[in-house]
Amino acid sequence: MKIFFSPSEGKHKPHIQNADQKLQLESLIGYRIIQEFLKSYLEFLKQGDDFEICKLFGSKKIDLDILELCTKILDSECMQAIRLYNGVAYDVLSFDHLELSAQEFLYQRVYIFSNLFGAVSARSVLPFYKFNQNYKNKNLGISLLYSKLKEALDEEFGQEDILDLRAEIYIKSYESRGRVLRPVFLKNGKKLSHFAKYYRGVMLRSIAKAQIDDLDLIEGMAIKDLKCIDRSIKKSKNASEIIELYYEILN
Repeated sequence: MKIFFSPSEGKHKPHIQNADQKLQLESLIGYRIIQEFLKSYLEFLKQGDDFEICKLFGSKKIDLDILELCTKILDSECMQAIRLYNGVAYDVLSFDHLELSAQEFLYQRVYIFSNLFGAVSARSVLPFYKFNQNYKNKNLGISLLYSKLKEALDEEFGQEDILDLRAEIYIKSYESRGRVLRPVFLKNGKKLSHFAKYYRGVMLRSIAKAQIDDLDLIEGMAIKDLKCIDRSIKKSKNASEIIELYYEILN
């Protein structure tokens, strides 16, 4: 079983004293495609106008320090992907406060679907970067990146069972070929969207602590503040089977 997870717009800035190493492109899935995508990204930062760069960064104005960091990503200090991101889901996961066995469980199974580097393992090292998930032009964008990476990702994951804890935009960008389990979080019977990221973090932390490595065991496991109330099975043109588990939020 592998676990797909979303990135976060928020990221830590690696410092020399806690950085792991420099970016190793050859270690990434479909690295030649990533290499070309990074080339387009860097060219855009050098040639794009301020308005478009603000849209790419998801900001109202350009922070020159951040712009400089992004233009030097090939030579920047890096952190493990699971530690780089600092959004809501990563805060509740609290990776550094898990036992070593739970951390190793995540290292072996989690793939984070980044906006710039493709699907990276939790242990992969990445530099600080900015790339708004909704930005796209003729050379950049999540859908474009993952459409080019599909063959490499299919080869990597094959018919592997997948626990899919990604946001909808990443689900639409790539769907694997094996069995897929996706949680749906409900509050008073209504599906959560924005706040679902918190409960994806809760679920990932619970699975890591229990070291559940079988899709068929997830439905029966106890997860704090969540109660599994229903399930459905769907077919798709890619995945062999999509299992949706519906969780009611208890608090």
